[in-house]
Amino acid sequence: MRPDSLPWPPLVTADKVPLRIRARDFLLTLLAWAAFCWMMMDALQLTFDWLRPPFGQLTFLDAPDWDALWKALRPFVQLTGLLVVWISFWAVYRRKTLRPQQTVPQAPATLDPELLCARYAVAMHQLELWQRTRCVTVDVVEGGRIIAVDAQETSLSQIRL
Repeated sequence: MRPDSLPWPPLVTADKVPLRIRARDFLLTLLAWAAFCWMMMDALQLTFDWLRPPFGQLTFLDAPDWDALWKALRPFVQLTGLLVVWISFWAVYRRKTLRPQQTVPQAPATLDPELLCARYAVAMHQLELWQRTRCVTVDVVEGGRIIAVDAQETSLSQIRL
């Protein structure tokens, strides 16, 4: 059971991340980059050989068989092109649905305090007190009648993690 003074859900900031989590994330990132470089090894070697003197010529490696490479990659390129055309078509076809209805957020209209007090049968001095309070919990029953109000003055210094 957790104490009521602790906020929920707990907020984990960067300065509170445990060392073992940081070490794990660092090692996993390093492993991911190593796997990426290993998968790209041939391309990196070709690029390195092409960039060193004499510039623009492969001196130590043979040129890849571009026809065989294109033959293997052609179905994937065609499928990608088909998906791009399909998504573009649906984006144009449904642009009115996908476009946001309201681009500028507008604040709700302000309420007249007297009208608010009359509607919920609340005294004006109570409403002013609740407006100055940081945290107010209001229990409302069906029909909009207020049955209980818990107004607690809390400051950030009172909240402990």
